[in-house]
Amino acid sequence: MFSNFLSLIVRTAIAAAAATMSVAAAAELRVCADPNNLPFSNDQREGFENRIAEIIASDLNLTVSYTWLAQRGSFLHKSLTVGKCDVVLTVPSAYDGSVLLTKPYYASTYVFVYAESRKLELRSFDDPVLRKLKIGIHAFGEEGSSPAAIALGNRGIVSDRWVLAAQFWRKPIVENH
Repeated sequence: MFSNFLSLIVRTAIAAAAATMSVAAAAELRVCADPNNLPFSNDQREGFENRIAEIIASDLNLTVSYTWLAQRGSFLHKSLTVGKCDVVLTVPSAYDGSVLLTKPYYASTYVFVYAESRKLELRSFDDPVLRKLKIGIHAFGEEGSSPAAIALGNRGIVSDRWVLAAQFWRKPIVENH
């Protein structure tokens, strides 16, 4: 059921791409993905989105080929919109760009995590105690533009209080296969 739904999503995306540009040889599903973004994807094909791509390709009797690009900044403009791939599996559902979107196929949440001994009882980004803490955040890209970073920044809790918990952009970028 899930793989049929995903196949429908990709078939729609490929059909839309075919209407505006030449799709790659019918034998492969060209995927643009981040080479160092587990649990989503990596160049060892260990991420759950790597597995989703394999399921979709199998349902379509295709093989998967990858173009590897760090997923930051103008990722879509350097990949999908210039024809390097047929599909990208990770795009925020509210993305406002020149690509076609499907319905979201999963949702994610963020939570505050802290040692029980701290007894902080944080309940929202508006909690005044956040202004006094050193905060570890999961960073996406050089600017630390994760949902947590954006929410904190919008409240004036600026990056000099943050400890970047993951800096994916430090791994060398590998393009193609």
